[in-house]
Amino acid sequence: MIGRNHEAKLFRRVEQFRFADQMAFDFRGEPERNQQGRAGTRANSNQRARKGFQSTFTLKRDFGGLAGRYKLDWFFVKPFILRPRGEGMSYAFAPHFPLTMRDLNNAVPDRVSDHAPITVDLLFQAPPSLLHIQSIKVSGAFSTINNLQAAGRGSLRRPLTRMYVTGRSAGIHC
Repeated sequence: MIGRNHEAKLFRRVEQFRFADQMAFDFRGEPERNQQGRAGTRANSNQRARKGFQSTFTLKRDFGGLAGRYKLDWFFVKPFILRPRGEGMSYAFAPHFPLTMRDLNNAVPDRVSDHAPITVDLLFQAPPSLLHIQSIKVSGAFSTINNLQAAGRGSLRRPLTRMYVTGRSAGIHC
């Protein structure tokens, strides 16, 4: 099914927007900074799918995935960058490893919420190297905790914050 991208105009305006301190929203999307290894606009802050983004809202009847699935929930993150695409800019407070938890939402018969929870990790400081980032699975496929391994020490630090949003609530876990 091919249709108009109704969000395109909104995203162009958000990408052009500058805060009073001249900083911009993050639109970066490098494959090494998301769990699926996919590149593309906003892939660091919102989970990508084969085409577009993972849906966060599904109608009761979605006709086998052909219609009735929508991406209604988005993370817009303002890290310390001057350009939305952020080439060569800092990764301090930048989004990493977005996750849409549709399986968790559908784990109970009547769903947890009408919207699937979404998460993104925010680094308080830029990682020394992405080679030190590990992803640890907790409770099956429902939750992922990302840890930054201290270079050369073998101990794990936790400079990441996990944010979550559902259709009914939002919060931050440190």
